[in-house]
Amino acid sequence: MFDPNTDRSDYGKLLAPPAGYALDFAVGTTYSLDLNALVGACMSLSLGEETDSELLDNPIYILDTLHRTGEKLALFCEGGQIKVPQKVTKLHALLENIVFEVVMPKRRGAAYSSFHPKMWLLRYRNTDMVSLYRVVVLSRNLTFDHSWDVVFSMDGTLSEEQTEKNAPLKDFLAFLADGLPKTPLGKEKKRGIRSLISDLDRVCFEIKKPFTDYEFLPIGIDRMQTDIRNVLRLSSKKYDDLFVMSPFLSNGEIKALDGLIGEEAVLVTRRESLSKLRAEDCSKFKIFCMRDEVVNGEGTYSDGENETVQQQDIHAKLYLSRKYSSVDLFLGSMNASRNALAGNIEFMIHLKTLNRYLNLEKLREELFGKDEAKNPFEPIDLTTFAQEESTADSRLDKIVKAVCRTRPYANAEADGELYRVKMTVPNCGKLDFLGAEVLICPLFAARQKDISETIEFEGLPLGELTSFYRITVKKDEESLERVIIVPTEGIPASRDDTIVSSVVCNQKSFVQYLSFLLGDEPALSALEATHSAAGNNSKTELPAALYEKMLLAAAREPARFKEIDFLMKSIRGENVVPQEFTRLYETFKKVVKINE
Repeated sequence: MFDPNTDRSDYGKLLAPPAGYALDFAVGTTYSLDLNALVGACMSLSLGEETDSELLDNPIYILDTLHRTGEKLALFCEGGQIKVPQKVTKLHALLENIVFEVVMPKRRGAAYSSFHPKMWLLRYRNTDMVSLYRVVVLSRNLTFDHSWDVVFSMDGTLSEEQTEKNAPLKDFLAFLADGLPKTPLGKEKKRGIRSLISDLDRVCFEIKKPFTDYEFLPIGIDRMQTDIRNVLRLSSKKYDDLFVMSPFLSNGEIKALDGLIGEEAVLVTRRESLSKLRAEDCSKFKIFCMRDEVVNGEGTYSDGENETVQQQDIHAKLYLSRKYSSVDLFLGSMNASRNALAGNIEFMIHLKTLNRYLNLEKLREELFGKDEAKNPFEPIDLTTFAQEESTADSRLDKIVKAVCRTRPYANAEADGELYRVKMTVPNCGKLDFLGAEVLICPLFAARQKDISETIEFEGLPLGELTSFYRITVKKDEESLERVIIVPTEGIPASRDDTIVSSVVCNQKSFVQYLSFLLGDEPALSALEATHSAAGNNSKTELPAALYEKMLLAAAREPARFKEIDFLMKSIRGENVVPQEFTRLYETFKKVVKINE
């Protein structure tokens, strides 16, 4: 289950619909978000394809993927934790219909409260309208981070009998739904989430061996937990075994667990977190950190020239306790830290099993291996450990969060053929930026401006209007860039058509998109379209097989014509759609009754 050499899970495969099913609606949560990682997740959700670097570079495939998933997905992330994509394209604007930032209020007892859960609930349906449900609980964010994480998933179906086991999951989804904006988009997503909540009364999830039972554990949505022992269902009695893997921690939480150790205990954490501990408060734990040579990762090449290092460390949150033959395993997003318990929103799953299937020795053997020389972890002696200072990134990150808490908003107005955006950052003058320079602009705009209570961005083309804004914080030699969501009113509906037209801009790209929509294997069709795009000729003839493919689609999958109809209505450029196709399409529209 936990051998890092063999027990690997692919994020895309976890989300991909089972054979014969398609995504109906999904809710996902993450702390930090990479927009390109979200595009990859949408590829898996919409067509069941694995994220391929070549497909991520294919604008036609991305356009169709985001169109298919836009109405079927709501993803929630921490405000101020969206990473700026390495390559920004206007297609990222289509993610505005999917992503919702959660801005947590400051809570007593926590320095900075965070929205920190990582989980998915997905509903798939087949052609007979039979539903299948999947819940995925992770410690991994939706990014391209290389750190070691842990995941658990299980599928469920509708039962005739009602169940109370999903009540905590329903409460968590209700918390998400209640935080959605009171806009047409927010109301639409809320209806989708409420539909999932209603279904959960009768969804029976199948728990597989070696586990015998499960419990959903959302943390922080109603009241704060104050004791890690309560969350981990630990009594005041001594436990035979205790295993804790937590990259970030607080001394008080580890001290509380140290007092419960009867025989043996292991703590695995990051080296940077060791300074939080006092040796006398965790004397019963054997402490391990990932070896430097593992953390430093492997050399990779970027742009064919520059060598970069993909660093990694543990990011998994895992807790195991054993009393006699009973074993309790907890995994998910919660660190053994004060913030996790007294301020954050977290999501964990509690799994029950038996000692003969899983215990500390088996877990340690899988993670550490039998060969000590190949063990990726090394023991730590706290008495010889040198404390490390906090990084500048964390200070700059707090400034971004402070801006998000002001709840900025904006309005777009036409200014001739271009647009002017007026942004308001309430009470910006009261924020303490600690001497840092803070700049902001729409994500696709070229020039940033100093942040202030009112800011104007002028001369923006329609395609550059967005609710995504790039914020940059600079201090001394350090800088940090993030994307934040600023609700922007006045963006015309035709903005999306402009984005579509920027991708499907000539007859060649139109035929490529059409071939992709009508292809039997979408990913293969997309790759073929990418390779056939070489060359400068913007015009092309309709493939001879296109008429046959349209006939088959009309007979077997008339829903595909809705995708073609979306394309036809979105294109704004002249001479993009071949005249012969327009005549052909009008005939097929009458056959499949696309407008009825």
